[in-house]
Amino acid sequence: MEELIIRGGNPLYGEVPVYGAKNSILPLLAASLLVKGESTFENCPRLSDVDTAIAILRFLGAKVETEGRKITVCTDDVTAADIPCLWMRKMRGSILFFGALLSRFGEGKSSRPGGCPLGERPVDLHLFVMEQMGFSVSEDDNGFSAKREEYCNKKRKFRLRIPSVGATENGIMLSVLTPGETKIENAAREPEIGDLIAFLNKAGAKITGAGSKTLKIEGVSSLKGICHTVIPDRIAAGTYLLAAGTAGGSVTVKGIDESLLRAAMPPLREAGFLVESFPGEIRLTRKGRPLPFSKLSTSPYPGFPTDLLPQFMAVAAYAHGTTLFVDNVFENRFSHVPDLEKGGAEIDVAGNVALVYGKEKLFGMHAQAKDLRAGAALLLAALGAQGETVLTGVEHIDRGYEKIEDTFCALGGEVLRRESE
Repeated sequence: MEELIIRGGNPLYGEVPVYGAKNSILPLLAASLLVKGESTFENCPRLSDVDTAIAILRFLGAKVETEGRKITVCTDDVTAADIPCLWMRKMRGSILFFGALLSRFGEGKSSRPGGCPLGERPVDLHLFVMEQMGFSVSEDDNGFSAKREEYCNKKRKFRLRIPSVGATENGIMLSVLTPGETKIENAAREPEIGDLIAFLNKAGAKITGAGSKTLKIEGVSSLKGICHTVIPDRIAAGTYLLAAGTAGGSVTVKGIDESLLRAAMPPLREAGFLVESFPGEIRLTRKGRPLPFSKLSTSPYPGFPTDLLPQFMAVAAYAHGTTLFVDNVFENRFSHVPDLEKGGAEIDVAGNVALVYGKEKLFGMHAQAKDLRAGAALLLAALGAQGETVLTGVEHIDRGYEKIEDTFCALGGEVLRRESE
């Protein structure tokens, strides 16, 4: 196990290039199971979750080559349709591979997916989508199995109870090779879903409605391999910008436009940060102690993203006033709060609501990242704190950020990775 040692108090200055989105490359790799020939993905992030996705593909029989930020996949020889627990437990997105396998083979088995401990996160919507697409699904303590039944209706329409990103992605992948027309209502609208649709359409799919609440998919007989560039990671970009909010200084994230972070930008400007947008880059500069944010409440895209809420809380811990946070997506989004309080933060939590009373100073602490974004929040808080912070649970951070210690050291921070004592 590894840990990060952060010596806070150094303002950050410089530029950070943003890589491809974690939440895009995982469904894209799953979708490669639907394609004949080679699929090439460029601008790929180098993350442990991507390593897990590649391991799943190789276990299934795919040929996967990596070169820098390029991943080439050929799934022509895939014959297995059973994903073992070893890989499914490593990340939540593994259930997308189950959906892709069902689309390809008409049947399959899967263990339950893992991922960050953010609450129950049931997979009932995924199973609902599979049933709507004509599969009989059985469930037991070991996981799921599904098999396509005779399905004559050439027009299918179903509505998601909530706009789930993963269920929308599985609905798309189960529809593209199914004859006839499928409509998905109350679909999620995240940019990463648009990226999946763009890849599939270039490969020969017929999907309309990207970015809207209703998707229409006209099934095709086959998809061909293509080259696709992954969209930038908006959550990583937001995290790097917010580091200047806790540590001070000025950070420019290159390779992203404000349009991907539109819900996060107004609160930053209201808090007194100088936020400048240019074609292909965003710069955030801290000028003195920030003001509190107005109430921040998460909601599906284009609302405020739950994956940035903990990082905004780290900034609010240094604000000149009090901020109210509400998370409407996950029931356990505040796992970082007890450790922030060790560093002197003052936070009240009741259910999915947190009230952060800003402090002029925080101090070094011993902290543990219990999930990906909680780890990012603790690291941001430590960058602005006085003294030294020891942060364990780094394996969670590595799921979504590339060598995060190198990024912040290049900006003038002091972050060291070492083996845990």
